[in-house]
Amino acid sequence: MTLPVEEFYSQLQTALHKYLSAFELKVNEISPLRLKARVILYQSTFIDVFYGARKDRVDFALIHEGERIFGIDNLRYWHCHQLGNERKHFKIEPMSVEGIVLEIKKNIEKIR
Repeated sequence: MTLPVEEFYSQLQTALHKYLSAFELKVNEISPLRLKARVILYQSTFIDVFYGARKDRVDFALIHEGERIFGIDNLRYWHCHQLGNERKHFKIEPMSVEGIVLEIKKNIEKIR
């Protein structure tokens, strides 16, 4: 991926508007080196997002009722934490911001 933080943030906003009908995006930290944000979907469900430009670190976690129920990140290698099997790492191909948001949308639909 290796994007400037501003470009990652722009891609995140575009993908959220494309795939999610209602959300509130709260940026906790944004600098040339990293972005930390929370996408509030509805009561007790949100997405935590982290991007570190220096090491190209990507981390998306779908949180429902205080528990991570799905996630995609690239710590050590690209992998996901599947719905119903959140503690395991399932190796995946690198994903775009849009692809990650789409996968999260699919998992949101499964829990609703």
